Amino acid sequence: MGVRGLFTLIDDNKGVLLTDLKLHDTRLIIDGSNLYHFLYNFYHVPEEYGGNYDNYANKCKTFFTTLRACKVEPYVVLDGGYDPDNRKWNTVVQRKTSRRERAGLICEKGPEATEEHVLPILCEETFRHVLRELQIPHVTCPYEADREIAVLANKWDCPVLSNDSDFFIFQLKRGVIPIQHGGTYYIDKKLRLHNTKTGQSTLLEPETIPTDQEYVYISVKLYNYSSLIERIHGTREFLPFFATFSGNDYVDKSNLKDFYTAICRQYKDKPLNLRAKARMTSVVHWSMGINLEEDAVKYVLEHVADLLPGQKSELRGAIRYSIDSYTNIAEFATMDVAKFFVSNTSDLSILDLGRQIDYVTKHPLPAWCSQMLRTCEMATFLQNVAVNHRVIFDCQIEHLAEPSTYVCSRYIRSVLYGLTTAFIRPKSKDPRVQTNTVVDLKGTRKSCIEESDRQKGDRMKVYIKPTTEVLYGSQSLKVPSLQNVPDISVEERQNIMFGTLGLNAEITESLSADPCTTFLIGVLRVWWTNAEPKVTENHLSAAIIGMILLHAHSFKVVKRSPEASETSKQPCLVPSIVEAIEAQGNTRVNQFACRMAILRNTPTDQATWGTTETKAIHGFSQLQTCYLSALYLNQALMSPVDLPSPGVLFNCTLMYNVCKSLNTSAITGCSDMFHLESPLHALFTLWKTAVKSIVPEVPKDGAARGHKAADKKVNIKRSKHGK
Repeated sequence: MGVRGLFTLIDDNKGVLLTDLKLHDTRLIIDGSNLYHFLYNFYHVPEEYGGNYDNYANKCKTFFTTLRACKVEPYVVLDGGYDPDNRKWNTVVQRKTSRRERAGLICEKGPEATEEHVLPILCEETFRHVLRELQIPHVTCPYEADREIAVLANKWDCPVLSNDSDFFIFQLKRGVIPIQHGGTYYIDKKLRLHNTKTGQSTLLEPETIPTDQEYVYISVKLYNYSSLIERIHGTREFLPFFATFSGNDYVDKSNLKDFYTAICRQYKDKPLNLRAKARMTSVVHWSMGINLEEDAVKYVLEHVADLLPGQKSELRGAIRYSIDSYTNIAEFATMDVAKFFVSNTSDLSILDLGRQIDYVTKHPLPAWCSQMLRTCEMATFLQNVAVNHRVIFDCQIEHLAEPSTYVCSRYIRSVLYGLTTAFIRPKSKDPRVQTNTVVDLKGTRKSCIEESDRQKGDRMKVYIKPTTEVLYGSQSLKVPSLQNVPDISVEERQNIMFGTLGLNAEITESLSADPCTTFLIGVLRVWWTNAEPKVTENHLSAAIIGMILLHAHSFKVVKRSPEASETSKQPCLVPSIVEAIEAQGNTRVNQFACRMAILRNTPTDQATWGTTETKAIHGFSQLQTCYLSALYLNQALMSPVDLPSPGVLFNCTLMYNVCKSLNTSAITGCSDMFHLESPLHALFTLWKTAVKSIVPEVPKDGAARGHKAADKKVNIKRSKHGK
């Protein structure tokens, strides 16, 4: 993420390169994809059980509420899908490999084995829900958002908030506010009150209303590119060269070893007016001596003898692209983000939202699809499917000796792939093409979707054949194309959704439930049916209890402020759970919440961490992939089911502790957690019975037409060395 070694250089010289800033009364452009990663760690939310999304959502709300208290107007800009030119694909693969290694270390030795983190997979969706709930202006760019963020910040004359060191290179008028590096935090979360008349600042007391001579602020550190230039007596033109030849997401520094050896020898005795390592010092001096870009490229290519001619050509292209990306920030690259934010019209079709072209058919995605992507109503995962025909998964906290947690939800994704690639509909006659997994054939990505998953600790490619029909009871429903989705009724889209989850009309009618409840029961059924290793009944009980408890807490918050305001709106909750909570009565709900509080907040016991713990966590990680895959399918169907945030559904610490408690309890009906025959106990029993009821199973491994898949050999391609 960013320029290799640059953040360390800035942090080692923060006394001269960073300045103090009272942040208040300004617009602030936020690198959203960067922020949602760092907020989880910034507020120390536990991650070892797979994700506490309720806690994370609350911390995100706290962060934005703090900004608003300072009259800071946040504008969040998020990255889009992977660029189809593949320039950053190797970087993406390397990051996923590193993540897999961190997850393996945590599973083997416990969360204290590493200072690195494994961000839970539903954090991005939780973050997006917070943005919608707080009505924070936000947009997802077609591809990487760095340039759009830099252009917008300069056009609006305001700072950027990001932990991406690329922003240390962009010539930003108002600079960039970093978040954290190592153990150093650059943002003080405490609200302070400054008196402009006396010049005094104090901590803001509760209920304090600032006078005309006072303002509320938070203390942050600010970096401006000019501070680096002044310190080393350079010119701003050297910055793109320095960033590129230091190594970044486009230029792999491992290809530049001979180049570094040459310049370190040349500048070994030349000091730098900063604390810096020898390689960084040499790159700075060498970059300041560049007059012509072509001369620099020629010199570097002369010092990469180990590369083949084709690889040198790729490196030349990467260098030029990198330099250009840092230099050209006068205009937006893919879409006019400023117009998007200031437009008063609800008809976004009149704006240029950028175009995504399918790399096989060369057809653009439908306009409604682009609009949902830009407004963050559709995940970029779907763009990667429709445009690139390949995706790469984030390893979770999971037992690496077991099958990947994504295997159990594969059929859901095969239906999603049938929808997003339906306008191609190629029919492979190769006998090796099975229901959803095939060997690496020439042209495979024209008819299948490539999934980068894992087998044990290694990266593995699996090729998924799109499913084109779904059984909903006795009905065979054709999976529509993206172009045709808007022409289908909400009920028909719900039926495709429910059929994919293994439900039928009889089951949905017997539940007499709202679509959201039906959806969640379907997700739980997919998990219960296809999990490998199988999950226990206590896993299932814990998952349902967790959803009920988080709703009980959220419902109390909603009751305290029942009306939406100009700056926030009420969160979406599951209607059937809300009805049961209301019928239960405040006293009994509070009793239930109090009994569960210790299980919700119990910290990790490092001393008892072992295989038993990671296998239990593995089961709940499988549930998350089932939910996430179903969520993606729902979005691709234009969201026929209104779904709540993961923040009111999943607290994995709670689910793990409830499961562990039930494993040692002699009571199997959870009557000690609910009052018997109470509305909440009735709801719990209804959900659990519906999930376990005997009906045709959700197909494994994408078996056709909704029938249980026969066991068959899975043909895979596993990459060497885990890359």
